Amino acid sequence: MAVTKRIVCLANSRKHQGRCVAGIDLDSGRWIRPISERPGHEISASERQYEDGSEPAPLDVLDVPLIGHRPAEVHRENWLLDSGKRWRRAGRMTWDDLLRFTRDAGPLWINGHKTSAGLNDFVPGSCQDTLSHSLRLVRADQVAVKVSPAHRFASDRRPVVRARFEHAGHAYALKLTDPVQEERYRARGTGSYPLRESILTVSLAEEFDDRFYKLVAAIIERPPPS
Repeated sequence: MAVTKRIVCLANSRKHQGRCVAGIDLDSGRWIRPISERPGHEISASERQYEDGSEPAPLDVLDVPLIGHRPAEVHRENWLLDSGKRWRRAGRMTWDDLLRFTRDAGPLWINGHKTSAGLNDFVPGSCQDTLSHSLRLVRADQVAVKVSPAHRFASDRRPVVRARFEHAGHAYALKLTDPVQEERYRARGTGSYPLRESILTVSLAEEFDDRFYKLVAAIIERPPPS
């Protein structure tokens, strides 16, 4: 059944040749990830942009026309978008508004597995049955964005951007997939860049090589004191 959901945008991250947009439904408090009918479910520019051609940004409040709930594997937040209708920007949240959604106290799914440059950055595919959701909103007192050279065997030679932080007593180093933030930090060069207190959107990617990688899809940094 077609419906329009009003969400606060908490991610507009890169995915395949498009984007992955996700947010929290302001009526139910539940996560919603609009998806397309493409095999990778990514959303094209024409499907996600506002009437004026601008992009949804974290903290935007927007109305998204949807066809129906389409859960898939661990991505139970998926909803099929109505690609024939435009998204509408209905307002904007503040940092203080967003704090009421940051009550996530537990570890980020299953820990104890890491890649060569990451830390607690994936869940084995064999653990899929234990995963009931794929999106988390966490508040971190300190975050460092680290820019490192690409792995010598990587096909993408651009520097890799990761977010390092602690949550619920565990340390994490996860790839950052917000394209705006990625390019901002790549432009600053190799190094580690400390941030103020931040709210992070953490997502499980679709299964790849029998792994569900944990990704930071957005970083919302606390505004400086006025």
